[in-house]
Amino acid sequence: STPLAVMNQLIELGYDYYIFYDNFGLIREILHNPDQETLKILFGEIDFKNIFFYDIFALSSQKNNKSLNYQIIIDEIRSYLKVFTQEFSKIQETLKKQESMSIKGLLDTIQSLVESIKLKDSDIASLNQSLFSLQNELRLKDEIINSKDSDIATLRQTLISLENDLNQRNMLHKLEVEKLKSEIQQILNSKTWKYRNRYLAAKKLVTLPINYVRSGFDKFKQKFKKFFSRPIRLELLKPTDENYKHTKRSKPKVVYVGHSHHKITKSTQFLLDYLSEFFDLIDLADDSWKGGEYPDLSFIDGSYHSVIFFHSVPPIDTEEKIRCKNKIFIPMYDGFGNLEENFWSRFRDYKIINFSRKLHQEVTNLGLNSIYLQYFPKPNSFIKGEENTVFFWQRHTHLNINTITQLFKPDQKISIHIHTKVDPGQSYVAPNDDQITKYHITTSDWFEKKSDLLELVASKQIFVAPREYEGIGQSFLEAMAMGKVVIASDRPTMNEYIRHGETGILYDFHNIKPIDLENLEKIQKNTYQFMCNGYDKWIKERIKIIEFINQEI
Repeated sequence: STPLAVMNQLIELGYDYYIFYDNFGLIREILHNPDQETLKILFGEIDFKNIFFYDIFALSSQKNNKSLNYQIIIDEIRSYLKVFTQEFSKIQETLKKQESMSIKGLLDTIQSLVESIKLKDSDIASLNQSLFSLQNELRLKDEIINSKDSDIATLRQTLISLENDLNQRNMLHKLEVEKLKSEIQQILNSKTWKYRNRYLAAKKLVTLPINYVRSGFDKFKQKFKKFFSRPIRLELLKPTDENYKHTKRSKPKVVYVGHSHHKITKSTQFLLDYLSEFFDLIDLADDSWKGGEYPDLSFIDGSYHSVIFFHSVPPIDTEEKIRCKNKIFIPMYDGFGNLEENFWSRFRDYKIINFSRKLHQEVTNLGLNSIYLQYFPKPNSFIKGEENTVFFWQRHTHLNINTITQLFKPDQKISIHIHTKVDPGQSYVAPNDDQITKYHITTSDWFEKKSDLLELVASKQIFVAPREYEGIGQSFLEAMAMGKVVIASDRPTMNEYIRHGETGILYDFHNIKPIDLENLEKIQKNTYQFMCNGYDKWIKERIKIIEFINQEI
């Protein structure tokens, strides 16, 4: 039985006075007709450290109860408590005296220590002189070190300049080599080259008698030889060129499987356009994320050059039906960052293209074959926008207007425009009336033309990134390409583009504090220049994607 059940039985038997002793024999409580709540509190004090159990002495005041005379017992207990209190007071006084004596002894000890460490005035003066000499010597050595540091910094800057120049020359050399390779391939695939090869093969098979020469055939032969012996020069055809149609069939066949939502946002169109310059691309959409069927890839045989999965993981049974060994996976950080090694083990035979530096480091640390490139969109004209105006696209439920208002101080006069088209599976959080008034909030929904959306972004000075994490971050990159001040969570890929206070503003999503809106125009100019330089770098380095795909397995 529980202590409470025992008490209830005693109450039913007619007992109304109770004395509680703890495990040390000390009286803890004297109760008369206690209620259930008081008993629960009392039994709750049993903590198995100071109190392990209670002994209960029960008494009854009823006349017909044959229990002991409770008044006599209570008087004795009170007498016991009085004696206990007196003894306890004596113990306290003794402890105070001992404590006073200990403090006096400690003070005497401290005084003796102070006396023992006093120094003579002459000794102190001598020490000061020695210290002054050491300081002068140290100052001279610091000047020598600073001089050498300056020389080292100059040499390091020269070395960096030479290294950058060498890298640029190597890049130009690679581009020239790729261009020559492409020209040679165009020549080898041309009809003229095929006719030339056929002529040379026929020439080996046909031998004319020495004395058998016909004038008509001889003239034709001379013209034929003259035509094929002249230098052959073919210009490298651009994908937009009309003549490109004649060589389209000669391009390697590649299957591209992408997230179907990207078809709506057009966020991966830059990659599709570039791949189409080199490959005969078959573009398939993955609808499995919204309950649809994953594309049937059983048609991919050995005649296909490669198959590319962009932010899409094929089911195991679908992957097993693919007879092409050259498989490429392009993961996005917002979907595949910080995953365990068990997930990545199935991609050991894949080539991985990363647009996030952090994700590239994660997979290379696991021993996977990965390359990293940083994408930059083509910059538009620099547009300052109206001062202290904000564009915010709410795409996720948890990053909403209540998050954004924490970024600004009460005295900052801010106007906010919210684009309310959320991502699939997310919910829009509407501002309340106070927020609408305070921040002059306006809203917009889906635009049929992307140019209309970009025009609205261009009219604002500040752009708040819509996600805590990004895959590439097309929306905030397009804003940076106009020279907007982008405020973003200090997470990939935003913090891989933004240097806090220089090319944007970063904040801690889990500890949001108001930001200072200072030097915004300087940040805008820095950002625009950074994006222009980045786009030039992207144009030079994107050929690495094609080289990586063409790399032998």
